[in-house]
Amino acid sequence: MLKKNFSPKWPALCLAISLATAAQAQQASDEQPTADKPASVTVPASPAKAEKADKAATLTANAALLARTDKLLAKAVEHVKANGADSVRDFTRLAKFIDKELYVYALDINGTFLASGGDSEALSGSNVLSYTDANGKQFFRELVKKAAESDNGEVKYHWFNPGGGLTPKVAHYNRVGDVIIAVGYHAPRSTEKDARVLLARAMEAWKADAEGAKKSFHEFGDFLRGDLYVFVINKQDGTVIVNGLAPELEGKDGRKIADEGGNHFIQQMIDRADKQAGIQKIVYRWPNPLSESVERKHSYFAAEGDVIIGVGNYLREF
Repeated sequence: MLKKNFSPKWPALCLAISLATAAQAQQASDEQPTADKPASVTVPASPAKAEKADKAATLTANAALLARTDKLLAKAVEHVKANGADSVRDFTRLAKFIDKELYVYALDINGTFLASGGDSEALSGSNVLSYTDANGKQFFRELVKKAAESDNGEVKYHWFNPGGGLTPKVAHYNRVGDVIIAVGYHAPRSTEKDARVLLARAMEAWKADAEGAKKSFHEFGDFLRGDLYVFVINKQDGTVIVNGLAPELEGKDGRKIADEGGNHFIQQMIDRADKQAGIQKIVYRWPNPLSESVERKHSYFAAEGDVIIGVGNYLREF
């Protein structure tokens, strides 16, 4: 299991919370009748069918980018496994290791940069452990440390984006022997749809195997990626059972957790879950792991037995 060392300025629990007051309205239009086809009445989809449709639409633009990242990384990993550590030089020379804006880079476990298909090729041969991003973060050192703990995972940092200056970037990595292979992407913000789809999958996983789900929610991969993660709260006493991003909150009484405005949003989730079934939305301010700043967060949550399961997305602020 990937060990996370999340400490990007986790502020003194955030700013003002505002509750969402309106659910999205769904609109349906009836087909127009024709001479050979009588008018028909459109029957609204049942909640179960609507939920199935949401689950089926998992390949959003964000998911497609993640899929491209992981496909390129897997190709690079197999290449090194088959051809040895010296074959990392092919990441610089061969077009198959570049996919549009995505490229592969590699360093060894001592922090020596080995190769890159991007501008960072200029670092080859240098020890980059002390190299920092625009915020002073030694992200290569973090990458080496994490690779010593787990053969795969991710690191976050700020890097030049040709499309718009310095933006958050996420690198997925795999370790093959003494070589760390990585592919990074400029992190898109997750959408409401991304959050709702992940919530549906998290609830299914919890219903099928709660203990297995707890482990999965903590591991880099399907339930923990970019700015999306799952949280689980005990509905009876408010205990934080799972926080995929900040496990240090687990075991604490969530009813006492407040944002910087003093709003006890977990208590509000518990109160609302007792009064209303189904998925609900709550809005509050919370640290975004990508931007490392406090932002407005929309969390979608629902009761499942004696727990509340939630996933949220962040909104850009100007």
